[in-house]
Parts: sequence; C-alpha cells; structure tokens
Amino acid sequence: MFESNNIGVYTTTSTAEALKLLSLYNYQVVISDMGRNNNSLAGLKLLKAMRSNNDHTPFYMYTWISSDALVKELKNNGSQGFTIESEKLYSQVLPIFKKSNNL
Repeated sequence: MFESNNIGVYTTTSTAEALKLLSLYNYQVVISDMGRNNNSLAGLKLLKAMRSNNDHTPFYMYTWISSDALVKELKNNGSQGFTIESEKLYSQVLPIFKKSNNL
C-alpha cells in the first residue's frame, strides 16, 4: 500500500539497525512490529530507545496481538498509534504523508 503511493519503505531486522538508520536520516514515520529475534518486547524497546534519544519521529505499532495494557504502555512511552489491522494502520499513517505533500 505504501509503495503503491510512492512512499519509500525501509525494512530493518533489529532495533540496533533501526536506531542507526534513525540517527543518520530523517524519517517521517516509524512502523514497528512488537516481537523480533526472540524478543517479544522489541518494538516497545525500540520506542523507548527512540524517545530516550530525543527522537520524536511518529511511531506506530502494527502487531498481531492487542491488549489494553500494551496500548497503555505504548501511549505512555510516546507512541502515536497501535493496530492489528492493516487498513487502520494505513488510515493512521497516510495522513502524515498527505500533510507533507508527498501524496
């Protein structure tokens, strides 16, 4: 969906790689899953690391499992959104690109 709207997508496989790219380039949004590489809280750890680095890039969690506790934890750590549905993710994220006239 993003690529069909001419939005570049950069995929990383680790928190360290994502943080390195974020330190080198300006991104308009970060979309993360929750679990990576046998770490079920990797997405939350990425968010916390970003915010502790004073990186306020909009952050959205896209994952398979929802819970009120997880949503609360993400909000408390500066996440802009959370969903388990692809259409909801698009509706949350695409306006960011429309604001910057990329769509």
